[in-house]
Amino acid sequence: MKNIVILGDSSFIGCNISKKLNNEFNIFGFNSKNCNLLEYKHIEKTLRTIENIDCIIFCSSITRLKENTIFSLEKNVLMSINVAKFIENYPIKQLIFLSSIDIYGNTEEEYTEDLVPNPNDYYAKSKSISEIILKEAIKKHNTKLFIPRLSGVFGKNDNNKSTIYDLVSSALNKKEITLFNNGEDTRDYIYIDFLIEIIRNAINREYEGILNIATGKSYSIKTISQLIINLIDNNVKLILKNDKNNSRNKKINFNISKLKNSNLITNNLDIKDYIKLYIGCFNEK
Repeated sequence: MKNIVILGDSSFIGCNISKKLNNEFNIFGFNSKNCNLLEYKHIEKTLRTIENIDCIIFCSSITRLKENTIFSLEKNVLMSINVAKFIENYPIKQLIFLSSIDIYGNTEEEYTEDLVPNPNDYYAKSKSISEIILKEAIKKHNTKLFIPRLSGVFGKNDNNKSTIYDLVSSALNKKEITLFNNGEDTRDYIYIDFLIEIIRNAINREYEGILNIATGKSYSIKTISQLIINLIDNNVKLILKNDKNNSRNKKINFNISKLKNSNLITNNLDIKDYIKLYIGCFNEK
């Protein structure tokens, strides 16, 4: 079995990857408690003891929800610099770096991998800079670099870490959902199992390249909220507010032809099916 290192295994995505792939690969999971990515010497001391690392999955970051400042940008970039340095000194076969579609900034163009990055906040800038750093690092030993640029991800154990969580939680606990910008913003959310399938196949095939990870079907937040209400309780109240102060892109639409042609996905369910699965997980708590 391949030896897989997960950096950030306590994060929502990292934790799910670790649990779902544990029977298929030799998983070595690390987080800030046992591998401080802000200190290169700590990374080297921790990871060099693992023989023949086939793949490092780089999930660690200070997310926008936690902090979105020049200081969080500095830390995210420093983590990438240290991981890059380790890869240069200790060759691995593949690196998977979880990036974000936020690096494109505010654009009304259809999202494709050919769009020029134009990040407009500290978190997005840190992802864009990290991509550049890691692209340079892998050249020394011809390490294969796979960069999935993620849209919103939701799924089991995403407590307070996804928009879908907020909508479902509000519907269940408050019996109301409040939407800004009249719920007109469009998004393309993916379920965690959809992402894990892509990562599993990318590891097995040693895939390299950049892919936007989405379903290819965007829906307004209002439509998604109404779907949640229909699935949970038709008596949940939907409150619309006309607030357009949010600086993030309002309309997001993907062309996922490159993802489809990658042969990394075999099952692409509709958002309705994903939300049904999610509510089932939500009710298990």
